[in-house]
Amino acid sequence: MKIKVWTVAADDDLGTRATVHPTEKEAYEQWLNLQSNGEASETIEAAAAFIATEDYDGLWSWADGEDFGDAFDTYAIEEHEIEIPISAAK
Repeated sequence: MKIKVWTVAADDDLGTRATVHPTEKEAYEQWLNLQSNGEASETIEAAAAFIATEDYDGLWSWADGEDFGDAFDTYAIEEHEIEIPISAAK
């Protein structure tokens, strides 16, 4: 059995860590939460609109032209396909 998960890796003021999410949208919502430090702004609202419509390519194109997040923080979102042996899935 194969499953897909998305990871968000972060290296920022809070240290280095990673989280695992069952959907791409949840991973992007986590990424946005990390970028915003929980604070609202017009930039965060604009990014949230891309995520709400699941337009991730549009989000990256838009974010390239914005002063978005701390230049010293690093975040990555990756998709992983994991093979789980059937006997382990029971």
